[in-house]
Amino acid sequence: MKVRAVIQARMSSTRLRGKTLMPVAGRTLLKRVVEAAMKNSFIDEVIIATSHHGEDDPIEAYSKYLGVHCIRGDRTNVFQRFELASRDLCTEDQIVRITADNPFTRPELNAKLFESHIKAKYDYSAVKGLSHVVYEFIQVEAIMKVAATKIQLSLHDQEHVTPIFREGVISFKTQEIAPEVFKLDSYFDSLLTIDSHEDLSRIEEMILKLDLDCRGFDFDKIYHWLKSKY
Repeated sequence: MKVRAVIQARMSSTRLRGKTLMPVAGRTLLKRVVEAAMKNSFIDEVIIATSHHGEDDPIEAYSKYLGVHCIRGDRTNVFQRFELASRDLCTEDQIVRITADNPFTRPELNAKLFESHIKAKYDYSAVKGLSHVVYEFIQVEAIMKVAATKIQLSLHDQEHVTPIFREGVISFKTQEIAPEVFKLDSYFDSLLTIDSHEDLSRIEEMILKLDLDCRGFDFDKIYHWLKSKY
């Protein structure tokens, strides 16, 4: 079984255009997301999925600089990019969905969710409501099943990739873990994503104040710092 992490990335974010390659305390956001993914020992490889649109050419070029494979697909149909990223895999292989605006992750929680996902042979697993620090897991066979049905995905499903697995339009075996089970605080986790200049400034300040690049991600300290300010 191969586990492939797919990071969806684009330059055309409406609220913070070009954020994917913006520096965050000295490292690009995309590099931070790649490095965070690589901290998960069960992930075999990381690839980046962007669009064929010319404005995303810098993402492909930067991926080569990082030594990370990049695939390109439809600009708005992000689900199609995940299908492309799965085509050379076997049905029992796994896709880890990662978005390029979340530079922090919880490897110990990812491992717990992944273990239960594999043990019970789920098609799809995630934290209920989705999480900014815990990944989503999709069996390749489930992606192939959607493609095989030739169902017309809504624009919402195309953009957000995984609603098709949660909404029951097609039958899948899914698990959605309540945030409380992992002792997650959805509000403070939402402060760890970058979607605006305010988010960028907050996270840069936190990285520098807590010396996270040298000391590593201590989430007790991260949450304490966030709670003291927000």
